[in-house]
Parts: sequence; structure tokens; C-alpha cells
Amino acid sequence: MVKSWRLHDTILDFIISKSIEENFVTLVGVPSLTVGTQSKVRRLSLQAGKQKELIVPRRLVLSHVRSLDVFGESVKIPSMDKFRHLRFPDFEDCDQLENHHLENIDKSFQLRYLSLRWAKKVSKLPEQIGRLWCLEILELRGTSVCELPTSIVNLKSLVRLLVTKNVTIPCGISKLQALEKLKVVSVYNQSFNFLQEFGQLQSLKVLALNFEGYNYADRVNAENESKKTIIVASLKNLGNLLSLTVWAGPEFLRESLCPMPHSLQKLKLLRSSIFHVPNWVGSIVNLQELHLNLFRAKQKDFYILGGLPILRCLIVRIV
Repeated sequence: MVKSWRLHDTILDFIISKSIEENFVTLVGVPSLTVGTQSKVRRLSLQAGKQKELIVPRRLVLSHVRSLDVFGESVKIPSMDKFRHLRFPDFEDCDQLENHHLENIDKSFQLRYLSLRWAKKVSKLPEQIGRLWCLEILELRGTSVCELPTSIVNLKSLVRLLVTKNVTIPCGISKLQALEKLKVVSVYNQSFNFLQEFGQLQSLKVLALNFEGYNYADRVNAENESKKTIIVASLKNLGNLLSLTVWAGPEFLRESLCPMPHSLQKLKLLRSSIFHVPNWVGSIVNLQELHLNLFRAKQKDFYILGGLPILRCLIVRIV
């Protein structure tokens, strides 16, 4: 499987020149290129190094821009209210992006995809984001966002929601019936209502749970024990779940809290060392990939693992 390739410089220059000639893309800030004569922009790429601040030329009409990419530290980000038909903005690794740049994001009502990954200065999303009814992918990993706005549950078209651990997600998530991928849910940061609604996401296929924050010195922590029980009950209702990643959850993996959904094809137990393979693992007949950490391996563990009919990838780390 080829994931990347490199073009000869001559071929690359030809592709870029033809793209500009056909108004396929507009590149601003590349020293060796001049901005095309077309004023109506469809795909805009702002690229700058450490030179003086890069400002979008005034003659460019941004109201028809469909996709926006920002590269470099010195790019001045235009106001979002200028992008009336924007669908695919990518602000990944954009160090200069701040909260105020997102204030008019609801003006881009056709937005399908929004990546703020590693935009570390972004700490809060505006409530207006709930008006982006066409939004399908929201990528927030690596930002400083700690809490999602309550309006997030209005994004009925949302398919992927990717957040940094310890982010609090509001109640009402059961409204997101199109949601297929949710990462990472920090269980002990969430409310009881959220954890109960969670089991109603019948389209969910990929899920990552983080159990960090459990106080092992306090074995009678009633609140955390209750949350653990609720999340397990919700998990059992996710009949279409294909992939589950569990971080720091050895207590979660006790026999009494399972089994997992039989639809599961991939199970990763990371930073969760256990003494033996739980019996319920043998009941996941569709499991194809399994990652886990064991304190020691016994013959019974190999019997359970060997009984999985279609297991293709097994990674066991003895700690």
C-alpha cells in the first residue's frame, strides 16, 4: 500500500502551473509564484515562512472559496464572514489561530469539515458552531479546548468528533445519530446524563475511552464506580461498534463489567495492564485485531486467544 510518493521537481512545477492556469487552486505567499489573474477563488492556499505578515490581496473575491489551507506563522487569517461558501477549511498546526478568528464561523453555513488540530491557542468554540448543520467532521485534538459548547448537539450531520482527552462533552449527544467516530471520551470528566445517552448512538463504529483520573487509593469512590457501571451498560447497547480503544482502564476490564458488543473487530487495551485475559474476550467472535498488556501469560490465556476464529493481528506485551 503506497501512502506517499515524491514527484520530480519539473513535474511538480508543471502541475502547479496548470492548476493556476485552470483556476483550480490559488496560491498566495509562494515566493516563486505570482497570484493568478482570476479574482474568483475556489481553492485558496495561504503559505508563508517567517517573512513579514502575509495578507490576502484585496482583489481576491473570497465569497466563492470552497477550501482553505493555511501554512506558516506569518499568515494573517481573514475573517470567517468573508467565506460564504467555504466547505473545507484546514487550520491544522496553525499557531496564530485564536478564539476570535472563529467568531463568525456560522456565516460559512456550508461547512463540511473543520480541522483545528494542534491549533494550541484555540481554547473555546463559539456557540454559533451549532448552526453548521452540514458539518460532518470536527477535529479538535491538540487544541486547548476543555469544554464543548452546548450547541454542539445540534450538529445532526456530524460523523466524526475528535477531541483531546479531558474534554467535557455536553448532554444531548443522543441527538447526534449520524455519529460514527468519537475519540477520546474521558469517562470521569463526563456527567451521568452524558454517559447514559451515550448508549443511544446506534451509528457509532469507532470509539476511544480514557479512564485516567480514577483514584485507586479510594476504592469506595461511589461516583467513579457509578460512572464505570453506566458506561459499560451503554457499551452493550452499541450494536454496530467495530473498534474500541481503552486507555488506562484495568479496573474497567473486570469480568463483571463485560461482555463487549459482539460486532467488535478491533480492541486495543492501552496503558491497561491486566493479570489474565478476561473470559469475555473469547465471546467476541468477530474480533480481528487485539492489543493488550499482561503481567504474565498462562496457558488459559492462550486457550482463550486461540479460540478466536478470525483473529489476524495479536499484540501482547508482557510487563
